[in-house]
Amino acid sequence: MQTQIVAKELIYYDKYEYEFGDGFYPTIEQYNPCNECDYVSFTYNKNYNSWVQTDGINICGLDGNNGINLLNIINKKHNLNCIKIKNRIYSDIYPKK
Repeated sequence: MQTQIVAKELIYYDKYEYEFGDGFYPTIEQYNPCNECDYVSFTYNKNYNSWVQTDGINICGLDGNNGINLLNIINKKHNLNCIKIKNRIYSDIYPKK
């Protein structure tokens, strides 16, 4: 039986933008001290060669360099070379199609 690989990362987001803006677009760095933060877990999915979000608010996307930076951080911590990050409904959030 294969061991499940889980990555848990702290992300930051603007609560106002999440609730009243265009969706949930977190960052991996705290740019604003008023930002909310939470941990989000990702599971390695060999079939998609990707990390798939498993909990938290469903991520709509990762703007700027947040996608590549998050992918690199998770890959490095777990010694993998995944090429994608998917949200809870298996939509690509990095790279975006």
